[in-house]
Amino acid sequence: GSKIETKADSHSILVFSNGTSILIGPNTRFEVKKFLQEPFTPNRTDLDVEPSISQTSVKLVRGSIGVCTSRLVAGSSMTYQTPHGSINIRGHKIMIEVAENETVVSLLEGDVTVMGDDVGTSQNLKPGQQAIMRKAGPDQPTVIIVRSISPDTSSKTDDQVSLACIARRTVFFETADRQGSEIRPVEVKPADLPTQFTVSPARLNP
Repeated sequence: GSKIETKADSHSILVFSNGTSILIGPNTRFEVKKFLQEPFTPNRTDLDVEPSISQTSVKLVRGSIGVCTSRLVAGSSMTYQTPHGSINIRGHKIMIEVAENETVVSLLEGDVTVMGDDVGTSQNLKPGQQAIMRKAGPDQPTVIIVRSISPDTSSKTDDQVSLACIARRTVFFETADRQGSEIRPVEVKPADLPTQFTVSPARLNP
């Protein structure tokens, strides 16, 4: 039921308790239709694997989002809907951009399926590919075009999605009490704290 919207020249990052992080671009609006997750063991430190089975359904109305996921466990589902179709995500690094006339899905790593309105209209993407979903008119079926991501677009997209991946590793989730009635985020502190001072070799005595 949550609705998130960003203004121009702004962005935000959300981290879900199943290990998925979303970078929300400027002028973006999306709605979380469903997010359910089974209980899991608290104080997890393995951020590469989803902690338990989850179901995610998101509607992206406009704008762009970069999605970075953990490795989904068997039984989990993740679907992103747009005005031009839907995307079934099985991981791992994806960019989704919605304009008035089309949706562009770019897959950097992992596995996704893009689906149009008609039954049987779907395409599986391989890493390095993007799908363009378009409609010729309000009552027309969705047309899906698959092509390779251009080098320039790939570099920019990878930079954006990488921000989501970095954010995903800054928190883990635990239960707030022994009954497990609430899940809360906990900041991840690096094992090796950064050095506060840098000494130039020129300042060292021989």
